[in-house]
Amino acid sequence: MKDKEKNEDNMTSDQSSEEPRSMQAASDVDDVEVSFGPKKQKAVKNLKESPLILEDIEVIRPPEMEHVVMADERLRVSPCTSPPYKWICYLEIYAGNDRYKGTGFFCTALRGTSRDLVILTCAHNLFIEGAYVQKVKVYPGRDTWQLPYGHFTVYPSSFRASDLYMRNITSGSRDASVHDYGAIFVSDTNRVRAALPRDSYGFGYNLLPDEALQNRVVNICGYPGDKSDGTLWIGGGRISRARDRMFDYDTDTAGGQSGSPVWTWYYQDWVVIGIHGYGRGTYNSARRINKEVLNDVFKWSREISRLGALSAESAPKENPLPAVLATPLSTDATDARFKPTRAKKETTV
Repeated sequence: MKDKEKNEDNMTSDQSSEEPRSMQAASDVDDVEVSFGPKKQKAVKNLKESPLILEDIEVIRPPEMEHVVMADERLRVSPCTSPPYKWICYLEIYAGNDRYKGTGFFCTALRGTSRDLVILTCAHNLFIEGAYVQKVKVYPGRDTWQLPYGHFTVYPSSFRASDLYMRNITSGSRDASVHDYGAIFVSDTNRVRAALPRDSYGFGYNLLPDEALQNRVVNICGYPGDKSDGTLWIGGGRISRARDRMFDYDTDTAGGQSGSPVWTWYYQDWVVIGIHGYGRGTYNSARRINKEVLNDVFKWSREISRLGALSAESAPKENPLPAVLATPLSTDATDARFKPTRAKKETTV
């Protein structure tokens, strides 16, 4: 049973025909001016309507579930190959016998010591029922069954959740929400780079003060569970309240969007200022990116790099330990369903 599970979990560059593949090349869509309701006008790129076709994958439910505020004003993004949409990742999360979906995003500005690719997300996407999840499959820029940048799998040795979140959620404390952040660290290997664009990849960030956040227009973009599986949706709104570790906004979201970037346009660039995760009453909330988050991410990066170096040093020289193996890109598809990858060779992270 264990050997079978390993074969399904790991990938090689020689994929079987069972792998979900890109159905066609994404075409450009004209930019449009979109209104997200009163006082929420924003220019957004590549938007289209989407039919509702749901795959039977659960969403992780935080203690305070995010939700649609009044009328649903979210719009679908397609294709997902232009910035900042290509930096947003669909996460397929495996915990015990269950499978969940969530969202994460690349943040290049948080490069660690020897790990070039950092994906930020919620801690509750990585730590479920008192333990780290078994693995996470990452699909950058996914658009239904179009996988423009392939996908790769990471394991607990390559991701971390906030210690305070894990401690509080295990004890049942409601304070867990203010510490709900985590990160996935991906080695900058040729195998990963081959599946991602070669230009600068990921959001910048900014530690904006309270007065700059108040009433600021923000965008939230992710993979909600109440829409067609694997479709990227964007909403816009204004920040109504800023606190030390959190801020609130009137933007529509749904389960599955936990871990989505909350970004704003600042000095001619997209900068992420929070990690979406919760909803209460007539507003939704994000974990604010501040020095506490940055210190944890850099600490985790050093820790994982050190452990990776020790593992590589102790591994047989003829079979060095790879951090992750990316799925090669495909140009056709006949089956629009998730199927496990059956690999010829085991890899670990």
